[in-house]
Amino acid sequence: VLAAMAKNIEKNWPKYKCNPIVIPMAGFLGKDAIKNFTATICWFSESPLSTNRTYLLMHTTRTSKAKITNINYKVNIETLEHEKVQNELKTNDIANVSFKLAQPLIVDNYFENRGTGSFIIVDETTFHTVGAGMIQLLDK
Repeated sequence: VLAAMAKNIEKNWPKYKCNPIVIPMAGFLGKDAIKNFTATICWFSESPLSTNRTYLLMHTTRTSKAKITNINYKVNIETLEHEKVQNELKTNDIANVSFKLAQPLIVDNYFENRGTGSFIIVDETTFHTVGAGMIQLLDK
């Protein structure tokens, strides 16, 4: 019976992956939770993004403290070219960044599953939404 349940969960993984009862079994099904990934984000806040701060990352029903370890590049919205950037983003900037999470999450690439490939970034002092993102590259 247990093997049949596990097979059903694995077969219907997109449906079950966010279920709190199933999450602890993810490793047994070959679905590892990760702490590092790369994403494209849009920064909403008037306060600049800083790589020196910690933010809250809200993904599905889970929340984790998150550190932006690197701003890989910023997208020039007029030419769509990638530009080098220092350690901060301003309002409405779009950038590719690398995250390190305090708690592991089960995530997907945004283009495979929009529900589990997207997240919001929250300021941990004001609890205001300061950004949103789409996961691109999962780092094991």
